[in-house]
Amino acid sequence: MFGVFMLAQRTTTAHSKPVADTFVLTTVSPRTAVIGGIVAESLRALTYALPVGLLLAISGTYAFSSPLTLLAVPLAGSLYVASAVMAGRVFGYIAAWLVATVPFVARHKGVLGGTVVMLFFGGYFIFQVPQLPISVSPATLGVIPIGWLADLLAVGTPIGWSSTHAIGGVAAVGVAIVGGGWLAERIATSLWFSEPVNVSDTGENTVSAHTRGDQ
Repeated sequence: MFGVFMLAQRTTTAHSKPVADTFVLTTVSPRTAVIGGIVAESLRALTYALPVGLLLAISGTYAFSSPLTLLAVPLAGSLYVASAVMAGRVFGYIAAWLVATVPFVARHKGVLGGTVVMLFFGGYFIFQVPQLPISVSPATLGVIPIGWLADLLAVGTPIGWSSTHAIGGVAAVGVAIVGGGWLAERIATSLWFSEPVNVSDTGENTVSAHTRGDQ
């Protein structure tokens, strides 16, 4: 969850548009631009996760004498990273689209952004306090299909795992990546090719010269 939140924030603030967007958007399709950005962000995230993943894979292989761990751990880690990047892109594009097209959001984006951060972290910590009736146990995540990827980490080890959960987790992540890519493309296309709102200092919306000429 923290990873998705940080990736979404990174998308909104730094990657809401492609690098050299004028050139890119007149050279390749929006789908290619979106997929390229997701692949680049996934590779960037994997460079941070790679040392930890290699350590876990080597340690698991040595501890359980299971060469399958060398394949299962990198596969599960890559799927987790890819799904987190995809979710972060979708939420980040949605936030950027709201700022670009909704006058109220554009005018109060600082306050709204701070409110979202407080609600996210406050809600997360509240749900983690076991003394509260609304607390959620981490084991609850096991009912989410994407959470079934944890079973993939135990493949070939004495730890109890379910092949159904492992396969279901991989399938769920695949569906999430494909569906998320489709949604990200739609939102990004609307964001990149729509006329952004321009909020003046007095709080009144102004229209571009092109729009004013059409009137």
